[in-house]
This record gives sequence, structure tokens and C-alpha cells, in this order.
Amino acid sequence: MEKTTIDLQRLNLIYDRFQIGSSSDVLTTSIEGLGTELNNRYLAIRNSQSLRQPIKDYITKIHALSQAINYMSKRFTDLLIRQQEINWMKQELAYETSPDVFAQASDPKAALWRSFMALAIKDFHIDMSSLMDSLAPVIIQAEGKLKSKDQSSLPGWPDIQNGTKRSYRTNLSDELQAVIDTADTWWVSIKKVRDLLTHRDHDKIIFGNSEDGLLFQVYDPKRRPQILLPMVIYRKSKNVVDFDLYSAFLFAQVILLLDDLGKIIATKMNISQDITSQNRLRMVDKNIAKSINNFVQVVVQQTTKSTRRST
Repeated sequence: MEKTTIDLQRLNLIYDRFQIGSSSDVLTTSIEGLGTELNNRYLAIRNSQSLRQPIKDYITKIHALSQAINYMSKRFTDLLIRQQEINWMKQELAYETSPDVFAQASDPKAALWRSFMALAIKDFHIDMSSLMDSLAPVIIQAEGKLKSKDQSSLPGWPDIQNGTKRSYRTNLSDELQAVIDTADTWWVSIKKVRDLLTHRDHDKIIFGNSEDGLLFQVYDPKRRPQILLPMVIYRKSKNVVDFDLYSAFLFAQVILLLDDLGKIIATKMNISQDITSQNRLRMVDKNIAKSINNFVQVVVQQTTKSTRRST
């Protein structure tokens, strides 16, 4: 993950997706707005009589696409709720740090913090992977359709990545392939962490105390840290990850990806972006936008320092 680059100009586009409120924020994604519009069109014309075949084909297409987007939206909701759950756990499991090192080691609440938060890290990566996999049927059906054998067991993100042996990717436009490949600049590394957490021998360690925030690292069997992006490393450490910064980085990438896909697919469906941007508004925890803003500030600071050193 250390090779991942951060496009600050693109990252700043994330602020257009949020409307900041007093108790919660509103998030809009063009792809969810597109799903709502497609479903509205399907419901409006599905029972019309004497439809011509091209219109019937159109109805079938928008129905399948809207269903795929709806499924993807549920997986996105899972990820948002997981983030909210982690923030809730941080409050519920917080404990007073004892100056006595031995008392710290035997504190049952401190032990629960380390155990539950380690599991939360794993679950967060699983939810992120589920969301990415759910995007594949959306992308595929934007320009084609699923094979009959894939109707019950849906294709996932690996089935549309560069180098896949599946034929789905060859049917995608260059524009959609470019979006997939851009996402892979960060997702490939995250997927490796997810696979390690779910299928391989590993160690996931929670560092510090609850007052320090959620600090962690994932290690492979050779004790090599797997997350090394400088922008998400805790300020007082070398390889310890600050979950607030890490999750903010991932949420920013996901939201921008959803928006890119929504705009491209809406254009292919001859649907105005003005419609998609207003059709689906979702309330989200204020910590999402707040953590993304903190991450952006860290990127700005590190970019400024790097520029000064180079000059």
C-alpha cells in the first residue's frame, strides 16, 4: 500500500458530495441517484400496454440495472453502519489508563478494547470488499448483461479487473475500464489486507490505549506490516495505523468511485446528472466527513513538507 499516490485535487472533489448539518450530514452519490431514477422509470412504464420490442428491451435493462444498484447501495449501507458501529464501540469501550503498567495489562475493559477492535478491523475490510464486489454487476449491466449462470452467484470485482479470464471486461467501454483500473491503484493493496485477515495466518494488533484513538496494524506470517501509506500512519509512530485516517482515505476513494461510475453510466443511459444528484440523499454520521477533512489536512501538510524538502 505504500506505493499508493494521493491526488489532492481529486480528493477535494469529495466536499461536493456532502451537505453538512448540525447533527448529521447528507451524502449524495450519482450512482444511487441513478438507481432511483431508473427504478422510477421502470415503475412508470412497466405496465403499459402494446409496448414495442425496443421499449420492452429498455425496460428489462433498466430494471436489471436498478436492481444491481440497489444491491450495491445495501452493501454501501453496511459499510457506513460498520463505521458507525466502530465509533460507538470507541465510546462504549473507552477506559481510564492506569499509570500502573501491570494494572493496565490486567484491566478487563482494556482487554475488551483490544479484542473487539481487532475484530472490527477485520469486519470493516470484509464490508469494504463486499461493496467492491457488488459494483461488478452494476458495471457489467451498464453495457451488457449477466450470464445466466451468474444470476444467482454474482460476479465480483476480480471478474472485471485487468487480467481477468472472464469475458465481461472485453465488453466494457474504455471509459469504464479506465475507472476500474484507476480504482485498482488503491484497491489491490486493500484487497490483499482483506484476504490476509480472512483467509491467511496473520496478526492484527491494537496499539496504545483508548485515549489514543483506534491504532492498529496488520502483519503477515513474517511479521511484515501490511499498511504503510504515510498519510494514515499515527503521528507518534513508524508503522502504526490511525484508523480514523485510514477509513477516511478509503471512504473518500469509494465515494469518488461511486460518483465517477454514476456519471458515466447516467450519460450512457441519457439521464441528466442534475436528476441523479438529487434523487438519492442519504443521512450519514458526521464522523465520515469530519475524518475525511482531517485526512485531507494531513495530505496537505505532508505534501507541503515534501515540496519544501525537494526545493
